[in-house]
Amino acid sequence: MKLKAFLSTIFLPFLSSTVLAAPAQGTTTHRKFVIYYGWYSDDKGKLGQELERIIAAKPEFVISPFHTSIGRVNLRSEVIEKFHENGVKVLVYVATGQGRRELEGVLGEIKTGLDNGADGVMLDEVAMLHRNWQVDYYKEIYDYTRSFGSERLVIANPGTIMVNEKVMSVSDIVSFEFEHQWRLASQLDWFLKYPASRYLGISSNDISDVMGYKVDEESSTRDTIEAWQGRIGYHFSTDTYITLAPWLEKYQKALEDYVVSGADLYSRPV
Repeated sequence: MKLKAFLSTIFLPFLSSTVLAAPAQGTTTHRKFVIYYGWYSDDKGKLGQELERIIAAKPEFVISPFHTSIGRVNLRSEVIEKFHENGVKVLVYVATGQGRRELEGVLGEIKTGLDNGADGVMLDEVAMLHRNWQVDYYKEIYDYTRSFGSERLVIANPGTIMVNEKVMSVSDIVSFEFEHQWRLASQLDWFLKYPASRYLGISSNDISDVMGYKVDEESSTRDTIEAWQGRIGYHFSTDTYITLAPWLEKYQKALEDYVVSGADLYSRPV
């Protein structure tokens, strides 16, 4: 996430939510997820409404930190069990410091999450993988995670399209998180080699005005549909990562209406 401000100065002048060319027809998939870095319970242990709101959105998976910022367990057993009962996978957020964080600490954090019922991990601050040692670092993380079961999911978040294609060999999904990066992904010479389900994008107001427009009830829906049509299989729009947007329900309803309408849906396996 340290690259956000830098990348926005490069790409923001050229992009907006309305000036992009229309995506090619017949290339839409629709997969939903939720990213929520906030707390699921208060300081007395009482669960908040966030859990039920996420479940109601019917995502394929939710990404959250296992511990709160003060060290308390965030993904308690009842939280993970409730998600699983409703068909929602749980992925644990793990920062890697551009591949410079001590591997033992990363693997230990992953083990804690998986031992407690998580279905996979979202690796943040992923290096660009232009050096062999970086590839080796993330390959070890990937292999370790999959040692808990071949169904375990690994998302790598380098944030930008400047990442080497080798990221596809050390993850199941690559996240183009920073600002408009998911809009630029189609420029990669290897983009079409992989199904839409290998790509993920996010639109948010986490850095004020970084998108060039406010992500709100209207633009959230527009962005997700645009991402789907552009072969970004997973996309989520939110206000901030530590909160659920007040318009989450209306946003999800608009997406459901779009999917039900059958508008330009992806026709081949993804």
